[in-house]
Amino acid sequence: MADQPFTAESAAVWSLPRQESRMRTYRRRAVSGPTFLLGGLLAFALAPVAYPVALGVDIAGRRRMATVRAIAMAHVYLACEAAGMAASAWIWLTRGSDRERFLERNFRLQCWWAGSLFRAGVRLFGLRVEVEGDELLRGGPVLVFARHVSPIDNLLPAVLVSDAHGIRLRWVINRSLLRDPCLDIVGNRLPNCFVAAGTGDSEAEIRRVQALGTNLGPREGVLIFPEGALFSPSRLERVLSRIAGSGDERLLARARRLRNLLPPRLGGALALLEAARGTDVVFLAHTGLEGATEYRNILRGGLIERTVRVRIWRVPAAEVPPSRDERTEWLFDQWEQLDAWVSANQPAVLPR
Repeated sequence: MADQPFTAESAAVWSLPRQESRMRTYRRRAVSGPTFLLGGLLAFALAPVAYPVALGVDIAGRRRMATVRAIAMAHVYLACEAAGMAASAWIWLTRGSDRERFLERNFRLQCWWAGSLFRAGVRLFGLRVEVEGDELLRGGPVLVFARHVSPIDNLLPAVLVSDAHGIRLRWVINRSLLRDPCLDIVGNRLPNCFVAAGTGDSEAEIRRVQALGTNLGPREGVLIFPEGALFSPSRLERVLSRIAGSGDERLLARARRLRNLLPPRLGGALALLEAARGTDVVFLAHTGLEGATEYRNILRGGLIERTVRVRIWRVPAAEVPPSRDERTEWLFDQWEQLDAWVSANQPAVLPR
């Protein structure tokens, strides 16, 4: 990760209003932290029993050691959680008065945590990762619009953008992930926005998302998953039904062209484009994680020896239209391009 100091502009985002009361935060952490630590101790204590049983299940089911690999990945995850909580505590105790240094240390911890999980997953499941357009990520500021089909693809921007190129991303991320102690602690120290699923792009959340796009420095960016939820064919049908009920025929016609993506939720995406005028937009497409849309799919071998293909393209700020209506059409054009690439590059047959 590039060693670039934070700018005064990046520190300004620190002043964003709190998204919840401190008491609610403390109550959640009082449960999640000890739960993860005790769960980790229990998981490692039971390892001498768990691995032989998992091996027997895999041999009997001819599952290519899917259960053994999943248990090993769970152990790595729990170990990273424990190390991350310890490191975050040390950063807090030694924070001093230099706010920019405090932010930088937390960003580095975030990159270490995500990179460690990603590299472990690649090795344990025998993944092959192919990236096209990596050179386009050099230099910011940028807005990153990414596909969302698996819980695992949350790691891709942190690894490919932040860790590899030193771009400090401000995340728009689902509130459900606050159940993870490391994401909760470090994520709330950094300029991120945790949004609730199914809120319908409330005005309050749109304003918080929009604030992330202000005062971006040359080594900074904002990451958003415009779909707002994991893609699945059934969820796509529900979204199309909701759009049909709204009576917006033009939007419905555009949305119906998609096969592998949910239509972008326009509230946050357009608010970011408005707030970050003059900023390039990066699109992050990927395939290979369709077999890991849920954790139970991983237990069935949906990740083993898959090829994860990533394609990145960058749209210069001058090519982003100026008006809201034009940006809506432009965003759907980009989304259709991403959808077509996924159709052409996703695995022909997914593992059962």
